[in-house]
Amino acid sequence: VPISFLAAFIYKFFLNPELLFIFQSLIIGIGAIPFYLLAKEHLRNHFLAFALAVSFLVHPVVTTGAMLGYMLPALGLPLLLTAFYYLEKDNRNKFVLFIILANLTKIDVVIMTLILGIILFFSKKKRNYGLIIFMISLVWLIAAMIFCIVYLHLANRFFPAALLHMDKYGQKITDALVYLFNNPLSIIRNTFNPGNMLVYAYFLIPNIFSFLSPVYLLHVI
Repeated sequence: VPISFLAAFIYKFFLNPELLFIFQSLIIGIGAIPFYLLAKEHLRNHFLAFALAVSFLVHPVVTTGAMLGYMLPALGLPLLLTAFYYLEKDNRNKFVLFIILANLTKIDVVIMTLILGIILFFSKKKRNYGLIIFMISLVWLIAAMIFCIVYLHLANRFFPAALLHMDKYGQKITDALVYLFNNPLSIIRNTFNPGNMLVYAYFLIPNIFSFLSPVYLLHVI
C-alpha cells in the first residue's frame, strides 16, 4: 500500500510504534474539518455543523479505527471527506486529487471510489466527475490485482500471509469454489458466527437512523 511508505519513513527515524498511532489519530482528527465544512454547507448553521463534527469524532467506526491498531482505511476517511467537500464546491481538480490520495491508502477505499464513480455517472450534474474517478479507480484496482496475483505466484501462495488461515479452502480458485459448493453450511457458519454478527451490528445499526433525517444525521454515513 503506497501510503505505508509514509508511515515507514516516520518509523525509520523515531523507531516508536506509538508514534504511528499518534500520526493516525491526527489524520483522523483532521477529518473533522472537511466534515464541518460539509455540514455547514448544507445546514447553514455553525453550531449544528460543529456539533456534527464532534459527533463524527466520537462515532463508533471512527473511534474504533483509532483505538484498535494502525488501520490504513482509517487514513483514507479524511481524504474522502475532503474529496466530498470539493465535489460539493464543484472543484474537479481538487476532488480528483483527494480521490487519488484516498486510493493510496488501501484497496478497500478504491472499491468505494469505484462505486462512487458509478453513482455520480448516473447523476445529471456530476457525470463527468463520475466517469473520471470510475476510470481512475478501475485502473488502480486492476493494477493492484495484477500485482497481487504476480506476487502470490512468485511466493508460491494462493492466499496472502494475512489469510493463511484460509488455506483450508484450497490452493487454487477452483479448489475454493469446490469447497464452497461442497460445504455451504460451513461458509455460512463462519460468516454469521456470533462474533461477526456483533461486528455487523456495531457498524450497521447507526445507519438505520439516517432514514429519519439524512442531513442532520450526516455523521452516520
